[in-house]
Amino acid sequence: MTAALMRSRPFPFPIDHTAATAPCDCLSRPIPDALETPMTLMTAEDMYGQPVASLDLFFRSDERRARDAQTLALLPRQHYDAVLELGCGTGGLARLLALRADGYIGIDAGAEAVANARLLRMPFGDVQFLQGDAGQIPRGPFDLVVVSDWLAGMSPDEISALALRLGQVAPEADVVCVSDIAPGEDTGGSRAPALLARALGWPLTASHVGRGFRIDVFGAAEGPAPLD
Repeated sequence: MTAALMRSRPFPFPIDHTAATAPCDCLSRPIPDALETPMTLMTAEDMYGQPVASLDLFFRSDERRARDAQTLALLPRQHYDAVLELGCGTGGLARLLALRADGYIGIDAGAEAVANARLLRMPFGDVQFLQGDAGQIPRGPFDLVVVSDWLAGMSPDEISALALRLGQVAPEADVVCVSDIAPGEDTGGSRAPALLARALGWPLTASHVGRGFRIDVFGAAEGPAPLD
């Protein structure tokens, strides 16, 4: 994509690479110190190759750009073999994750969201978008799982079932839970990610609370053998 197609402006929020991280003795691996590439504001037409009016405001959102940038900054590794994103939506974060991986699979329950995601300009990597729920999670193996608002509304039993599946298809993965939070929300959006981490038995390595979102990172020291 040429620079002429980009519409950029200074990033409105600082990217915090250290705040709210777990104590040092809990960290299982170092966290990258900085985002190497500046975030660039793009319209929906830039991303999809055609006007998608209903999505344009979304991609102009400073809060959304801040959330995506902080998510990338907290990834424990610079590069991944295979990324699974649960709750990929229209694919806004997919482009950025695909730059850091050899392969990417995004799953979302919304048919329209997945249809729009499949319109994305993806001139790099192996990228797939699937419509479905936890029952459609592929075999993997994956070394990064991004859970984007997927846990909202899930019961503890459903979260436990998801943890079982992730333990099978991503036994050595980094897991990043990204949650939108409402102003004044008592738990700060932490309850569901904590339930998932507990069900997996994996330690928290980092946590960040931004304006309207929360990010929790955890990973496996050991896990069950992947599926054949």
